[in-house]
Amino acid sequence: MYPVNIIAQAFLSYESMSPKKLQKLCYYAQMFYLALFNKKIINGEFEAWIHGPVNRELFYIYQGYKWTPIPKTFNNVFDLIDNNAKSVLNIVWSSFGKYNGDQLEVITHTEIPWLNARKGYLPYEPCSNVLNHDDMKIQGNKIINKMLSN
Repeated sequence: MYPVNIIAQAFLSYESMSPKKLQKLCYYAQMFYLALFNKKIINGEFEAWIHGPVNRELFYIYQGYKWTPIPKTFNNVFDLIDNNAKSVLNIVWSSFGKYNGDQLEVITHTEIPWLNARKGYLPYEPCSNVLNHDDMKIQGNKIINKMLSN
């Protein structure tokens, strides 16, 4: 497992992006890694916030950016992660990197992990329930299988 800031820095090496997009990419990295390797890539959890899955630690790191883009990083963070993690990050980027944060929010709002964690909450109601790992594995496998069949 890696600290969330390492995975975030890896995604930021692709391009500058909003905190919301970064949150969702890190969420998909966690989801895909759980689906493929049955363990977490990020040492942390994702909660079912109003705007989709959020890692609280990542939120605090980049909260100052609000809705403005976080600058692209130019570091060697990929040297710090293993080949399985690199592969997952590349898959997530090639699948979801083309979307902006708002589009990714809409996508996550249709998926079982976020929906299940938000049961009993109104759309505008704050929620800090942790997304279930089994739900994330199932959703990740569903997405991966769909990608493989295309």
